[in-house]
Amino acid sequence: MTNGAEPITIRDIDVPFWRIVMILIKWSIAAIPAAIIVGILYA
Repeated sequence: MTNGAEPITIRDIDVPFWRIVMILIKWSIAAIPAAIIVGILYA
């Protein structure tokens, strides 16, 4: 180990279910224009 640091283990992350759903919806919406741009560049 460097500088005497101790390892940290994260055992649980408390995120509400609907917060995760909203993040996935935002990613899906953001992926549409990105796919269009990649399609244009590929063509």
